[in-house]
Amino acid sequence: MRELTMEELDLVAGGLQTYDGDGITIVDDGIGGDGDGDGADGWDGWWDGGYDGGGGGGGGPTDPQPDYGPDQQARDAAQLFFQAAAAEGHDLAYRERAAFILRNDDGSYSLGPIAEGAPLSGSVSPNTSGVTPWNVVGMIQNQSDGSITPSASETALITSYQNAIYDNGGAQEFRLYVVGGDGKIYVYDKDNMNSGPSNTEISGG
Repeated sequence: MRELTMEELDLVAGGLQTYDGDGITIVDDGIGGDGDGDGADGWDGWWDGGYDGGGGGGGGPTDPQPDYGPDQQARDAAQLFFQAAAAEGHDLAYRERAAFILRNDDGSYSLGPIAEGAPLSGSVSPNTSGVTPWNVVGMIQNQSDGSITPSASETALITSYQNAIYDNGGAQEFRLYVVGGDGKIYVYDKDNMNSGPSNTEISGG
C-alpha cells in the first residue's frame, strides 16, 4: 500500500483543490453556502426548461467517471465543449452549450446531458432531464459573445435554482460555471454573481 499524495488527500477531504493534471488548476475560492433559505419561490421557469429561450439541442455525452467532484465535472464538460466545437470546425463562439452538474444518490457527481444551441443564436436551453432540487449543484455553459460574467438571465437562473434548493430542504450551493474562450472556467454563485468577473476559475485549455 502506498502513501497518498497531497492532491489525493485534498480530494478525499473534499472542497476545492488544486489539480495539476492536464494543465487544469482549480483555485480555492472560499465560496461556501450558508443554507439560510432566503428568497421566495424562485422556481419559476427553470423546471420546465424556460431559461434564456433560443436554440434547442438534445443530449450529449455524460461523464464516464461520475465519482469526480463538481469542479472536475465542470472541467470535463469544458473539454467536451471545446472538442465538439473543434469537430464542427469552429470555436466556442459559434454555438452555446450547457449541461447541469448533479449529485448522485451515493454522493458522487455526474454531468447531465449536454444541450446545444442553434449555430450563431447566442443562446441555449439547458436539458433539465433528471434535474431536481435535491440533486442539482451547478450548471456549466459557454457564452458565444465571449463574456465571462453572468447576464441578467443567468443571475436570475442562479437565484431561481438556489431558492428552489432551499425551499425544498436542500443546503447545497448552486454554481454557474462559465467557459471563456481563453480555456478558463469562471465560477459564480449567489454571493458573487453581481460582482463582476469572478476571481474563481478553473484554468486550462
